[in-house]
Amino acid sequence: MRRSSVIIIICVFSLMISSCNETTVDTALETSETAIESSSETSATTSSEETTSITTTESTTESMPETTNKALLYEKYKEALTKLRKDLIWPVKGDNQEEIIMDVMEYTKVSNNRFAITDVDCDGTDELIIEWTSTAGLAQFTGVIEYDVNTGEWKSEGRFTAFNTKFYDNGVLINPHYRNMDYGEVTWPYSIHMYDHENDKYSLDPVGDVVCFDREYLKYREEYIPSKKAKRMIKKDGVVYLISYPGYDPQKYYSKNEYNAFWQKLVGNAKQIKVKYYALTKKNINKIASID
Repeated sequence: MRRSSVIIIICVFSLMISSCNETTVDTALETSETAIESSSETSATTSSEETTSITTTESTTESMPETTNKALLYEKYKEALTKLRKDLIWPVKGDNQEEIIMDVMEYTKVSNNRFAITDVDCDGTDELIIEWTSTAGLAQFTGVIEYDVNTGEWKSEGRFTAFNTKFYDNGVLINPHYRNMDYGEVTWPYSIHMYDHENDKYSLDPVGDVVCFDREYLKYREEYIPSKKAKRMIKKDGVVYLISYPGYDPQKYYSKNEYNAFWQKLVGNAKQIKVKYYALTKKNINKIASID
């Protein structure tokens, strides 16, 4: 009887130990799982923080601030003008990437030429405008060029004969003829160019031309106006026009009112852009940082 009691006690004790072991194992598993979950969360948090950090870093390496771009742009214009004044090398290379050497007549000086820095095409970037007049008459021109701070390249936006070129904020460019030996002077003969926004440059060839005949012209060169109607119009209004432009007959004489209507259609309410020119001197070039 005593032996049976001992056996029963041993069995009960064994069952208790087994139960404790299972509890310990379960607790250990739960602790391990919790640790794994905690580690995963920590890892995810760290990964998220790293991703945020990279994104932030990448976002700070976007294009340079506008002020930095403008400072670099002006510095490049300053370098180009210094080189032009000293070595007569035009900032933009030729079609075959050759350097273009400018001409200066013996009786003129390089400082007779002028430059300006203005956003004449309203694209948000200031262009460098150069009037080169220290050469033979027909070789004189106005050049519009631009430096691209993103590509590091120079670009020509247009080269126009003579000077006193007028820019309008609707893309119209009025280019007065260098000389006027055949027409009246109430309106100086001019060509019309248009700015191409897609290609960021002005039309190479004129899209139109305008000339006039006035009373002064009629007085001395009447034989050059074959139209009797045109002569009557001049006597009445003081001037008639020939307009070569899409939608206009280049052989027809237009009255003063008709010309005014044409000009309104061409320019409308657009404003002429003010371009302040400076002589191409060392002193003015060194002031470029303050030009605005």
